[in-house]
Amino acid sequence: MSGLPGDWVIGPLRIRPVCAGDLPFRQELFADPALAAHKPDPTPDSAGDIARQHAKDIAHWGRHGTGRWIVLDDGAPVGFCGLTRRDRVPGLNISYHLTPDRWGSGIASRLVRGMVDLVSCTWPDLDGPIYGLVRASNPASGRVLEKAEFQRSGEVIHAGAPTIRWVRPIHEKGGDPLQDRPPNP
Repeated sequence: MSGLPGDWVIGPLRIRPVCAGDLPFRQELFADPALAAHKPDPTPDSAGDIARQHAKDIAHWGRHGTGRWIVLDDGAPVGFCGLTRRDRVPGLNISYHLTPDRWGSGIASRLVRGMVDLVSCTWPDLDGPIYGLVRASNPASGRVLEKAEFQRSGEVIHAGAPTIRWVRPIHEKGGDPLQDRPPNP
């Protein structure tokens, strides 16, 4: 199993793996109705659901050598980004969630380019592409991925709702393994 570095820096941003002490910020961010608007059910997550997902994100690092990072700007948290494994799906799922006051600032684009570069330089045996899952209600997120050379690869059902899948092959392996599979007999 390969893994990614824990801490990294992009300009003024410091990115480090999530820890238990990040839960209060996560509670605030994921309870924000503006952020929830891009989910299949636009209801903000409950405090219990947010805490459970946070614990899973911390454990993910130990199991997979990758996971979710908190993004700090001048020491203050402004969001999360991540490269995570999903059961039975090759490659890494890329994600980024910023406070609404940082939307449109270019931070998401810098984070995506940084995560792609990290994987390209440190994970030569990655078993698939990097892919992002974007709701149709969030076209700005699709533009972030498109600028980073991700290709739209159709729709999947994620969390019970149609979701656009964006794919970026790494190490010239090409293709989208979910799209390139033969049909089930």
